[in-house]
Amino acid sequence: MLKFRRRSRIVLYFILGVVVFAIGWLTVVRATSPMRSIRTYTIPEAPNISNNTTRLRIAAYNIAHGRGLAESNWDGTLPEREARLKQIASLLSELQLDVVVLNEVDFNSTWSGGLNEARLIATQAGFAYVAEQASYDTGLPFFYVRFGNAILSRYPIVSAELIDFPTYLHWEALVGGKKQGLLCELQLNETESVRVLAVHLEHRDETTRVGSAETILKLARQEGPPLIAAGDFNSTPLGYPHAQIGDGQHNAMTQLFDSGLFLVDLSPQPNKEDLTFRADDPYTLIDWVLVPHGATVRARSVPNVLLSDHRPVVVELQLPLDSSSNHP
Repeated sequence: MLKFRRRSRIVLYFILGVVVFAIGWLTVVRATSPMRSIRTYTIPEAPNISNNTTRLRIAAYNIAHGRGLAESNWDGTLPEREARLKQIASLLSELQLDVVVLNEVDFNSTWSGGLNEARLIATQAGFAYVAEQASYDTGLPFFYVRFGNAILSRYPIVSAELIDFPTYLHWEALVGGKKQGLLCELQLNETESVRVLAVHLEHRDETTRVGSAETILKLARQEGPPLIAAGDFNSTPLGYPHAQIGDGQHNAMTQLFDSGLFLVDLSPQPNKEDLTFRADDPYTLIDWVLVPHGATVRARSVPNVLLSDHRPVVVELQLPLDSSSNHP
């Protein structure tokens, strides 16, 4: 009986030691995560300036961690994921894009083998400039999750800034992180620049998204280069299929469009080919490229591809952009 008690104590102390070690590890990871929240770098072998100075082609694409149409991030093999990411890079190259906003891109996650998906896609697609922003950054021994938004550009990224959006669950944000934004200024030529905001809003609550929309509008009203907001807003305007309403009968996308700060270039009812989610049978429009009011949109398209559960949105703008268009 005495030996059994001693063994039980040893097992108990071992378990407690493991728990304390894991909690300490997680605490250190979360405490140091702000230092890793944003990173910018260049791809040396890529061309650094777009060949066309009369237009800007920009896309928003939620790549779903490279898992394709699968529901779980753990589905599929790592070679399959890497091959799919290279297909995404090939698609972006074929679309002749100048700027791409990516959502749900892994920078170092166990389920994707620690692969930096932003760097892989940028290298394969020929983008010279990359900005990464980790919304979720957490881990335990032998398990790590780090992913968020990325902006790939053929124009120099002269600044990158973390944008804080409202919190949905405070305990979740403390333990793992939360959805935030990435604001970059791109130098288009000697006299023109543009701000691009990578957006991925909370998917579980429209009221939280409305608060995020207010943050976006504050940025749009600031003095400086015109603002393009792009990404997965997880919101569709009132009257569109599967639109949701938050507290006070507000809706994030309707709030953004009603502000007059962004151009509305779609009909009151979107066509089937405008819908972005889900990619294999789209029923709603939640992915957007919002351009400043007064800009000239030459083309808008939603390519029918099945490399993610979202479809990308591509918008072509006429340059120059009017820097006064953010202040109606």
